[in-house]
Amino acid sequence: MPQTKRRSTARPANRRSKSKRTKTYTYTIKIHPVDSDEMGFWVEVPALPGCFTQGETIEECLERAHEAIAGHVQSLVELNQPVPEETKEDDAVISKVRVNLPMSVGAACPRSQPGVWWQR
Repeated sequence: MPQTKRRSTARPANRRSKSKRTKTYTYTIKIHPVDSDEMGFWVEVPALPGCFTQGETIEECLERAHEAIAGHVQSLVELNQPVPEETKEDDAVISKVRVNLPMSVGAACPRSQPGVWWQR
């Protein structure tokens, strides 16, 4: 009996499969210290009411904020709700930096000269 060739069901390597289209959202987060008698921080996403998270460190808060935002937006999509987008005014990031210095450094900086941070 003659052999017949079977057609391959595999896709050619050069043909791209249809991939899901994605949209990137960017949100500003605010990281707040928790009450003074506790350790850690809590995070809010002003553009997404009800989207909050917390963490013991800033780094942990950033990771958890990403997860919280992704989950929040995914829930909105699944519920056919509009996904709020921030208006892009600029790419500025607002942050506070706290620096602890030895008391001897602070004493070397005269209070009568505003803006003088260090003297030798």
